Amino acid sequence: TYDGHFGPLWKAVQWATVQVAPFDFGVAIATVIVGLVVADIGMLLALREIFGRGRLSLLLFAFWAFVPLTVVASGSWTIGAIMFPVLASMAWTVYFHARVVRGAGMGSTLGAVACLALGLLVSPQALFLLPFLVLWTLAFPRITRVGGLRAAVRRARTLWLLYAVVVAAYLVLYRAAGPQRSVRWPTADS
Repeated sequence: TYDGHFGPLWKAVQWATVQVAPFDFGVAIATVIVGLVVADIGMLLALREIFGRGRLSLLLFAFWAFVPLTVVASGSWTIGAIMFPVLASMAWTVYFHARVVRGAGMGSTLGAVACLALGLLVSPQALFLLPFLVLWTLAFPRITRVGGLRAAVRRARTLWLLYAVVVAAYLVLYRAAGPQRSVRWPTADS
């Protein structure tokens, strides 16, 4: 853990990058660029799934691409190595979640659950996605094909159950890892 954040996947990527090329900034920034591209593709697909292929999707994607969160993280390996995997997992989870609510099969259900699990293995911030998914499902019943909101929730019941299993497993791992605050070196005042 780092400063209370349980993120074994994020730490593994940083460790592997430093082992492959310890003083090569090009390799380090390439990992950030790959994360950015994966996040961008996921967001574009999610927006198109939700809003269709129109201008609104492109406008929202342009906003996504240039918000301070993505712009700042693009220039820093430390920030980008944490943020882009979390953003990618969130975007891809939303994409697969939207497909499930519309009536897609088990492949999309497993995709959404796997993306959420990967996001949680990067940072606990991925937990913030779950309330959004609930509110989003309730706020946009028009994305459902037939049967309205009740049918959409019923179609996604396996997804909700698997989300709960993933979060429970994550909380067990989090507690087992015993997240600690980062080491504070003694100062002259202490």
